[in-house]
Amino acid sequence: MLKTPAFRISTALAGAIVLLLLSLVSPGRSQFQPDASWSPRLILRVIDASTGKPSAARFTVTVDGTPHEPRWLGPHGLRFASIHVSKRQSEIVTYARGTGPVWVPLKPGAKVVRVAAVKGLDFLPAAAEAAVESESVELTLRLRRWNRLRERGWHAADAHLHYDRVDPGGDRDWFAMMAGDDLSQTQFLVLKGGMVPGIWARQFAYGSTGTTLDRGRTIVAGEEYRDRLQGHLLLFGLREVIFPIMTGVQDSPNNYPAFPDVLDRARELGAIAGAAHGGTLGGSPTVFLDALLGKLDFIEIANWVTGFWPLDNWYRLMNCGYTLPPTAGSDLPNNPQREPWQPFLGGMRMYAKTDGATGAAAWNEAVTRGATFVTNGPSVEFEVGGVGPGGRVCLPPGGGEVTAQIRIRSPHELQRAEIVNNGKVVASSVDRDREGGIHSISFETVLSIGRSSWLAARGEGSGATIPEGSEVVHTAAIQVIVGGQPIWSASDADTLLAHLYGQRDYYARNARYAMADHRREMTQLFERASEELRSRASSRGVAFAEACKED
Repeated sequence: MLKTPAFRISTALAGAIVLLLLSLVSPGRSQFQPDASWSPRLILRVIDASTGKPSAARFTVTVDGTPHEPRWLGPHGLRFASIHVSKRQSEIVTYARGTGPVWVPLKPGAKVVRVAAVKGLDFLPAAAEAAVESESVELTLRLRRWNRLRERGWHAADAHLHYDRVDPGGDRDWFAMMAGDDLSQTQFLVLKGGMVPGIWARQFAYGSTGTTLDRGRTIVAGEEYRDRLQGHLLLFGLREVIFPIMTGVQDSPNNYPAFPDVLDRARELGAIAGAAHGGTLGGSPTVFLDALLGKLDFIEIANWVTGFWPLDNWYRLMNCGYTLPPTAGSDLPNNPQREPWQPFLGGMRMYAKTDGATGAAAWNEAVTRGATFVTNGPSVEFEVGGVGPGGRVCLPPGGGEVTAQIRIRSPHELQRAEIVNNGKVVASSVDRDREGGIHSISFETVLSIGRSSWLAARGEGSGATIPEGSEVVHTAAIQVIVGGQPIWSASDADTLLAHLYGQRDYYARNARYAMADHRREMTQLFERASEELRSRASSRGVAFAEACKED
């Protein structure tokens, strides 16, 4: 660790190829008094319009029409460089800490400076410019919250980050960045490989010791466990790392242990666990096996900032009664590039409804309950019979009608809003409205439900705002239970069974194991999952009937 008066540089350990640079500047340090090296300079004030007080925010600077990356910042600023060397991806990110005006050195000879500031997705971006006519120029940006999600109990999270946290003192900067990106929760995940040699994104501790809280914000240490064939798992908040972290590679060549065993161990260690990347990565990902055996708490449906992973796996599982909540995160340092209006952390994010409670336990409970939605821009409100995402509506035998309400809003143009029933769009609208600079699509519809099923809302924004992607939003499911019967699709169950049988044979032939017992163990897991699926229609009916009695 190298410290200088102006900034601290932190490098990934043990030859890792991810390089992080963080400014650690404290207000009031005398060495930051202006001198010739700070001329010309910008004095930037970012203000919360509702309170008039300084606000944390991410900001970008343009000098004479060209993006400007300052080499350092003054006492109330933070400069962060995210560099993924093996992928040749890098981004310089600058923040106002929210503690006072930020001094930003400009290029000699600068004529015009423009600054844009953004604070998460629930504040309107602000921008201003000024002529540089002396050694210093002052700009003030006022950020206005357009969305009141937090007041309604929804808290934003980036549930997929890979950066070193090797020093507890460094969390001061992470909390400043979280405040600037308007996040309540972050999940920092140790991992191995991924075009990076060895173990990287190390955490100084795990479990309660590795969980840090600051004024309603929480940082949690976890793990992304991977196998070259089985895929990727997200393990949030476990008390210790599960080794070898990655299997099916040169130093851990066997495709063992099986993911159901890893997931069992994660729960023993206090984690909630789910499938990463929509269950799509890996030579033959076992997301169906893991879900059918009841080992998954959620499924991650989006990364980066460009859109969703394929939703087929998720929908098919929900069609057979496995209503897994969706999660999302940025997967930084992968693909760090951002538009000026986008937050850095949580460019793709999720919201969990904790009803005002903070901390890891409250967030975990909301996630496992299914009170979540995923977005990289728009906000969504969705109710069926007065029940929100993660809830349940009970109808008598024979079914009946339910009233569904959807409202999607965004500072950017919207394309459509849709209600999905068992994976199929049953209601949609492209009728757009605009009020006070906020675009919206909203409608109410009455749906006739004849059998147990699930409903969710999704929408899409303008494809012009995100290069190579579009703005998207998707809620968790609301169950509609008819006569206490299970949510069940015979055709999807047949597809799942055929997939399981094919995977069983694939792993028997192609997976690598040190012992014949391990290969046999994997075969038996596929057979157990197949049996679980075949018996689910009758066994889950009892559980649904009892749940509706309780409701």
